[in-house]
Amino acid sequence: MLDRAVPRCHHPPVHGVRENIELRPVVLQDGELVLRPWQADDADVRVRAGRDPEIRQWTSVPRDVDHESALEWISWSQLAIATGEALYLALTVDGRCVGSIGLIEVHQDHRRAEIGYWLLPEARGRGLVPRALRLLSAWSLTELPLARLDLYTNTDNDASMAVALRCGYTREGLLRAWHSGPDGQEDLVLFGLVRGDAA
Repeated sequence: MLDRAVPRCHHPPVHGVRENIELRPVVLQDGELVLRPWQADDADVRVRAGRDPEIRQWTSVPRDVDHESALEWISWSQLAIATGEALYLALTVDGRCVGSIGLIEVHQDHRRAEIGYWLLPEARGRGLVPRALRLLSAWSLTELPLARLDLYTNTDNDASMAVALRCGYTREGLLRAWHSGPDGQEDLVLFGLVRGDAA
C-alpha cells in the first residue's frame, strides 16, 4: 500500500537491449469506478491523504502535504508517465477522486513494477480497492511487457494483505528492515502477481 512520493533514478539495462516499457495516460473503468491520470483539480484529495492517520500509517504519502506541494506532485506524476518511471492514477467514483492506485515504480530492466494504493476514509468498506487493483493488474500484465507486479504491505496491515490475496497475488516472503518509515526500519510482506497467474 505504499505510495512513493519522490522520483527514483533508474539505470539502463545491463543485459542487452530490451523493449522499453512505454507508459501512457490511460483510463480504466469498471462501472462507476474509473481510474485516470491525476489532474490539478485533484490536489485537495492529495492534501487530505497526507492528513489521514491510516494513510500516514501505511503509506509514504508525505505528512506535510499542502496545496502547492500537491500540485507539484501531480505535475511530477504526469511527467513520470512520459519517462516510463511510474503510472499514478486517481481512483474516482461517479467522477469524484477518492484515492490513488498506480505502478509506483517501474523497473524497466527487470520487467516488473511495484503497485500501490490508498483510499480516503469515506470511500472505504465498499470494495473499491479490490476492484481497482484487479483492473490495473489485468491491464498492466496484458497491455505492458511486464513479467510481474510486486505489492508490499506492512506486517500488521491485515486489510491490505487480504486485498492482495483476494486479487490473486501470492504471498512470497517477509522482507526484514526493508522500508524506512517514520519510526525507523520496517518489515514488509512481499506479494507477487506474474503474467499467467490469472490464466
